[in-house]
Amino acid sequence: MISPTESTPVGAGLKTFSEPGSLEVASESIVVRIRWFGLILGAIVANLPGREWQSQATLDAILLLGLGYTLLDTWYSWLGKIFLSNQPLVISLAESVFIGLLCHFDIGPESIFRYYYLLSLLCCSLRHGRITSSLCCLFHWISFGVLLGIHPDKFGLVPLLTLVILAWLTWASQSLAGILRSARDSLIRINEALRTSQANLEGRIDERTRQLQSAQAMVLQQEKMAGFGLIAAGVAHEVGNPLTGISALVQILQKRQPDEYTGKKLDLISEQLTRIRSTLKELLEFSRPSARSPIRTTLRDILNEAINIAKYYKRTGGRIAIPDSVDFIPPFTAIRDELVQVFLNLLLNAIDASGPEGHVTLEHLSVPEGIQIAVVDDGPGVSVEILPKLFSPHTTTKRNGTGLGLFISRQVMVQQGGALHYDATSQGARFLVTMPISKIPVG
Repeated sequence: MISPTESTPVGAGLKTFSEPGSLEVASESIVVRIRWFGLILGAIVANLPGREWQSQATLDAILLLGLGYTLLDTWYSWLGKIFLSNQPLVISLAESVFIGLLCHFDIGPESIFRYYYLLSLLCCSLRHGRITSSLCCLFHWISFGVLLGIHPDKFGLVPLLTLVILAWLTWASQSLAGILRSARDSLIRINEALRTSQANLEGRIDERTRQLQSAQAMVLQQEKMAGFGLIAAGVAHEVGNPLTGISALVQILQKRQPDEYTGKKLDLISEQLTRIRSTLKELLEFSRPSARSPIRTTLRDILNEAINIAKYYKRTGGRIAIPDSVDFIPPFTAIRDELVQVFLNLLLNAIDASGPEGHVTLEHLSVPEGIQIAVVDDGPGVSVEILPKLFSPHTTTKRNGTGLGLFISRQVMVQQGGALHYDATSQGARFLVTMPISKIPVG
């Protein structure tokens, strides 16, 4: 039960208790039971044999008022509230008058109903603070004092002891209520600490889960690239051997001084063989193990290698051009192979998104963070449903895609001190690769 503080303003709203099973609910349950116990006991006493009918009817009428109040108090308690909680002194004063009338119409100060003062004080202490319970005790003293004044013949040791017991019970019940409130506050603090610890633990578990997913995705991508490298190296080796023999035969035929028509055809064959060897060389370069150490490189070299690999994908040909402005960017130190992989992933996604007749563009932008390369296509862009999880592992719209390209690319850029973002305001798809100024030394 959260009772109003001593400074609660008159007219404030009803106070409510905390969750079921708490100390507030337990103490409120005790208060309601005390009221019902006193009411039932009072009804039995008022209707004992030998009492005059007029006195019995008056006591029953007063107890009937008490029944109405007890019913309201019980109803509010079931609702998790306290009846007239913003006016505890009014309740205490009304109870003082109520008990005084019961004693007066019974036998005066020696009436068994005087014990209602004790029950009222106990209820007030359980519900309210020290000041309210102390004022409640004062009201009961005044009520009992008036009762003694009306029945001076009843003045004696027993009534005086009643006043002493009222004062003692006020002190004892305040101490008991203080212990209950202290225990409640301790439990609240412990509960809050447990909730905080639980939230922190759940956060750490989520973070570890994300890290595990990231590590698994990285391993999967590395295994995929390693497998591709082995296949590429094998293909290059198997094609390279026959190609060397064919090239040697062409050179022998060219030395025999063939006729003009045959010479032109042999020259054409030689050019195509050179082109095949260049392609195999690029394939072997891509299949070699990635260098994990930072090296001195240029942005044009990185973009050239990514484009040279991407041009064999879906016959893109020379559709992708590098902006001339990148030549003005000085060399910098970075893990070159990883940056090539980032731009290759973005270019392949752009080629898929734009379709056979679409266009893919590279743009060089100057930003406060350093330099920025935008990979832009004129495809349909990223759907609203995919956008929130665009860079999450295994997010893809391709039928045979793994959904790791963008995730790995962002991880690489973050590890190298850069960033990878998607520009949702652009037509089509526009991915921004940012490299920090610290990676781009001036001069």
